[in-house]
Amino acid sequence: NKAKAIDFQGPTIPPDIDENELSGNGQNGIWVSGTVAESVTWEDRGYPMISNWSAITVAEGATLTLDPGFTIKGDIRGLTVKGTLIADGTAEQPITFTSIKDDSVDGDTNGNGTADKPVPGDWPKIEFATPSGTGVIDHAHIRYGGSSNYGGDYTSLVIKCPCPTPPPVTNSEISYSDNAGISVVGGGSPQITNNVIAHNDSTGISISSGAPEIANNEVSDNGATGISFTYAGSSNQLNIHDNLIERNGAGLRVVNSGTASFTHIDFSGNEVNENK
Repeated sequence: NKAKAIDFQGPTIPPDIDENELSGNGQNGIWVSGTVAESVTWEDRGYPMISNWSAITVAEGATLTLDPGFTIKGDIRGLTVKGTLIADGTAEQPITFTSIKDDSVDGDTNGNGTADKPVPGDWPKIEFATPSGTGVIDHAHIRYGGSSNYGGDYTSLVIKCPCPTPPPVTNSEISYSDNAGISVVGGGSPQITNNVIAHNDSTGISISSGAPEIANNEVSDNGATGISFTYAGSSNQLNIHDNLIERNGAGLRVVNSGTASFTHIDFSGNEVNENK
């Protein structure tokens, strides 16, 4: 086939949509939009899922598990998680969320050779929606997101709270966003540790209140502040430690919004170098 191998538009995504064999197509992947309504595992079969039209949504009560090595590419659209997303890769087989123009993983999906290259803002974001969005992001690569064309938070990875069980983000790379790398809004206490957050056009990690642990990250070469934490209320924890923060527009920023206090403080071991 000279064009798309499979183009599926919801409203409900078939649970076995990944159980197809694709080869030799002009555009070798599955373009998909709609809702994952029941718990499924998508196995890595050497081609990506491409989010377009109305995007991919994981429904509340459903779990989407991505096997190590799996790739989702954004063709203008991204991923909204109202249920659970398990993106638990390995160092050898990371899970990748990237632009349809990114030929470095699962090949030349849009079939145009070297006619275009991926750039920041090619697709919007992964959003964990309040109050039920949860899961795991571990050994994942998230790049070229942050598009503001369709409104929203303009962040490659956003965790919206209140969120009783916010997803941990660990051992991952979040890069080349057209805006911020990671945002946590409305409080919450996610674990954000051992990541590389680099080359994003705006803030590396942006936190609005709550009690997150931000530790052992390399936050570098971002256009604005490396780590920004704005806190309000009385249940905040300042738990930002042992990060390498360098060559950003600014280093580390902690701001009190109104009358606020901390119940715990660990603000040690950060190495802050050569920020503008």
